[in-house]
Amino acid sequence: MDSGYIKIHRKLIKWEWFTDQKTFSVFMYLLLSANHADGAWQGNVVKRGQLITGRKSIAKATGLTERQVRTSLANLEKTGETTSKSTNRFTVVTICNYNKYQIKENKNDQQTANKRPTSDQQTTTNKNEKKKEEVNPSDDFDRFYSAYPIKKGKATARKAFQKMNGTKPGITELLQILEEHKKSHEWMKEGGKFIPHPTSWINQERWDDEISTKRKVNTDPHGRVPHT
Repeated sequence: MDSGYIKIHRKLIKWEWFTDQKTFSVFMYLLLSANHADGAWQGNVVKRGQLITGRKSIAKATGLTERQVRTSLANLEKTGETTSKSTNRFTVVTICNYNKYQIKENKNDQQTANKRPTSDQQTTTNKNEKKKEEVNPSDDFDRFYSAYPIKKGKATARKAFQKMNGTKPGITELLQILEEHKKSHEWMKEGGKFIPHPTSWINQERWDDEISTKRKVNTDPHGRVPHT
């Protein structure tokens, strides 16, 4: 039997045969080899928690001598861990408290197990989505920096941009605001002399600034527009 699993309680370390390596080894072999469901072998019924075996096969599997196996089996029977019924061909060993070690899965357990692949897939999907979210700010910055009229301090601006994630508008709205700033009187006057560096614009949250697209007209002290 090379599939499935057994359940063992931690209190096994306090079991009286836990420190007897030979007896413990034999018991573990019996647990791992016993039927997890009723079955049959050559006309013999082998119930859940039973196995058909012999001292030679146990000795071969555990690396013990047949004499050590015989002593270990006797120990297990003496303390009520197992019972055995022998014929001239084989021995049927019964693990008395098998259900303590291998509990049948109920419907809820099976449903939980069936859901695990989906959960794993959802976890993977969530990780991928998170990874995409982590990449997007960098892509957004490139779009922002490409649209910004001054190309200075790109690395510093990138750090500021990423630091403001969650505070600044989304990239679409941000680019629209930036276009309005580029048309503003302040940015257009004197050949763009007063356009802030991109890092300053980000750190100062200038997207919230009021934007004036009207050019200021010089007036005289009385507010009159001089004739040209």
